Amino acid sequence: MIRHDESVPLPLERLWIVSEHYETTLASLILERQQQPMRITTQRVRLWAYEMLRALVFLHHHHGIAHRNLSLKSVCVTTDAHDHQMHVKLANYGLYFATAQGADVDFPFG
Repeated sequence: MIRHDESVPLPLERLWIVSEHYETTLASLILERQQQPMRITTQRVRLWAYEMLRALVFLHHHHGIAHRNLSLKSVCVTTDAHDHQMHVKLANYGLYFATAQGADVDFPFG
């Protein structure tokens, strides 16, 4: 095993972001459902709103992070293996913060 002396900073040449796989985004799901006769129930919308608000509260109160890019594209939809229900999770909330407000990377956020 190679060890690195943590007192010597390493240059940031690449930033690897690893996350779980999401089936779709809320934006794509809404567009898909508009083209099909299947509708998203009021109960499902309420559950997703609750899940999103709970995630925002967790980010803010426990980590001091404010989601600055909340949109239908940054809400991921996935099917839970345990209850086989579709749930939402937030994405695109920490990259700006983790890269010193974008200074550590040479590509735009958006």
